[in-house]
Amino acid sequence: MKNLVFTGGGTAGHVMPNIALIEELSKKYNIYYIAGEGMEKNLLAPYMKSSNISYITIQAPRFVRKLSFSHLKLPFSLIKCINRCKKELTQIKPSAVFSKGGYVSFPVSYAALELNIPLIIHESDYSFGLANKLLAKKAVKVFSAFPSGIKGTQTVGIPLRKSIYEGDRQAGVSYLQSLYKEQNTIDDREKGNIYFCGKRPLVLVLGGSLGAKALNNIVTDNIGALTAEYDFCLISGKGKRSEVCGKGFCQVEFTDRIQDLYLAADVVVCRAGANSLFELLALNKRLILIPLEKQSRGEQKQNAAFLEQRGYATVIEEGKLSVELLLAEIKKAIATIPKKPEFQIDAKRDIVDYIIRAVEEN
Repeated sequence: MKNLVFTGGGTAGHVMPNIALIEELSKKYNIYYIAGEGMEKNLLAPYMKSSNISYITIQAPRFVRKLSFSHLKLPFSLIKCINRCKKELTQIKPSAVFSKGGYVSFPVSYAALELNIPLIIHESDYSFGLANKLLAKKAVKVFSAFPSGIKGTQTVGIPLRKSIYEGDRQAGVSYLQSLYKEQNTIDDREKGNIYFCGKRPLVLVLGGSLGAKALNNIVTDNIGALTAEYDFCLISGKGKRSEVCGKGFCQVEFTDRIQDLYLAADVVVCRAGANSLFELLALNKRLILIPLEKQSRGEQKQNAAFLEQRGYATVIEEGKLSVELLLAEIKKAIATIPKKPEFQIDAKRDIVDYIIRAVEEN
């Protein structure tokens, strides 16, 4: 079997599209994933049970978007990491390297270019991240989720995991009912219960891994007002769950049943990370977006604006977020029929086909 290398990390949005491709390509090739020790490795762990999927850990330097003494060490750390990647790639002899972006992908991708290994990249956000921007001109193929305006880029959407399409609405409802019973000791929950049983609209709030605090707080600080007419489920993010409970409210830090909850939800309130957006667009969900403003280069605001301008979502600026505004937008969303996307959402087939052709031609 021929070998393929994947790289990308820093957030789940850099890893999940790679997983969607690996699900398909691991049937045909040996897969090596080169990235950091943290989130990327944890997300890939269930797939590494396969004998032809291997993980290689590197220490990639991260560029901090502010003045820092760490910048003085950056060139030396980067050169060291690139040399390590060149050594790994020389041993693996991959037919191609696929990069999803993020700081961890740069040394792997740069090493591939120096070794004349075909580099294929994909950008999920409306504007290109720094790693992809630096590499785009020398890659053999550049894919993007949004129209980029960069010459030669093919706009195809984002590779989505097959499990996103395998959700079960009733399974989602049952899961929320069990969560609600575990987390609440409310006298009327057994007899005459109206919560999490399909009698009221369900609002799913995705706090996310970065910048979850504002979304989590607007929900947990206003449970009484929010749940007067709606059931609320909050996915708070790892380590961010509060002890708050109440009628019509449940929460979980993380779930591997997100596809079931997507289908159970009438409205989804979330940040504007591209991967989650495209998963929700694929399922034709009503969206209220509160894009991350800090801890980013502004890509979430651009992603959100693109969708709002075309009628696929409503956007609330974080600085203007209030419980009154959120309730007003939820009411409007429930009264509307979600617009079906008129552009390509799932890039998996296009990218898989291109990689297979590139490998066989190489």
